[in-house]
Amino acid sequence: MKSIRLKELLREGYEEDSVSLRQFERGYAAVTIPGVIGFAFGFYLIFGSEWRTEGSIVSAICFVVLGAACVHAYRARPKSAKTGQRMEKYERLGGRAEEVEFIYVDHASRTFCRRVAATRGD
Repeated sequence: MKSIRLKELLREGYEEDSVSLRQFERGYAAVTIPGVIGFAFGFYLIFGSEWRTEGSIVSAICFVVLGAACVHAYRARPKSAKTGQRMEKYERLGGRAEEVEFIYVDHASRTFCRRVAATRGD
């Protein structure tokens, strides 16, 4: 994966585009919110009622859906709010050592957005 420094983008006159990132993340809310609710409901069925088998099935399905949404969000690229084209994905250099941060760049509109994809634990 290509790498880039945030200071280089700012020095070259690129501006941060929070609208593109917000639109990108909003699309996953339709999957993650019902998935989390369904996962919690499945645990309620397992431990709080007599429907243990159904609760296990609901929890397993929601777990798979949430996992697929996380993998897709990690691999996907947002569209630029200004040009409508997919942004290029770069890994940020010079950021915090414990974070994996991606910078998405649209060279046509000279905008970028960034997103922390993972945090390394101790």
